[in-house]
Amino acid sequence: MKQRFILYRRGEMFYCEDTVTRKQQSLRTKDEGEALTLLHSKNEAFRQPVLNLQIARTYLSASDAAVAKRTWQVPMDEMTATKTGDTRVRYERAMKDAVFDLIRDLPILETHAEHFLKVLRSGTVCTNVYLRRIHNFALDMNWLPVLSSAGTYFYDGGFRVFRSNSVTVLSPVKSSAGNGGFASFRAPCGAAAPRGLI
Repeated sequence: MKQRFILYRRGEMFYCEDTVTRKQQSLRTKDEGEALTLLHSKNEAFRQPVLNLQIARTYLSASDAAVAKRTWQVPMDEMTATKTGDTRVRYERAMKDAVFDLIRDLPILETHAEHFLKVLRSGTVCTNVYLRRIHNFALDMNWLPVLSSAGTYFYDGGFRVFRSNSVTVLSPVKSSAGNGGFASFRAPCGAAAPRGLI
């Protein structure tokens, strides 16, 4: 894997450069050993999230081969296909909204909160409603795992399941047409149970 940060010396001081942004920063040291340690820490901080994402993709692709390539267009299409009559026409019109182009071709597993916020800021109240529906549909289909530091949410037979090392809690799921809210959970290890993205 290519190093994100590189080390160089200017005069007696050591600096690092981000190879992506080309931003240069002083490491505020003249000691080469200390500079190498700081550089290694910066590279590890970048490498670990990338490695964690690759590990997660590997585990998820064992149960669903399309998980790494599934984009937000898939839940948009599949959700629309479940509708009939005038409702289907409304969904088709809503899914063609240009604001959804911001996430349409984005892989679901690579989505960050900033992507959804950008859609919400660019859209209308209707955008908010349909974005919630798309998100809930992806959750209902197990296309979007919800992870937290306390444990993991997933869906199983009409129940939202929260699982951690210390507790497993089942909660009946309302349909995507409902408010999609979580029922109250017993928090594991004294921590509050996390909620979905929206």
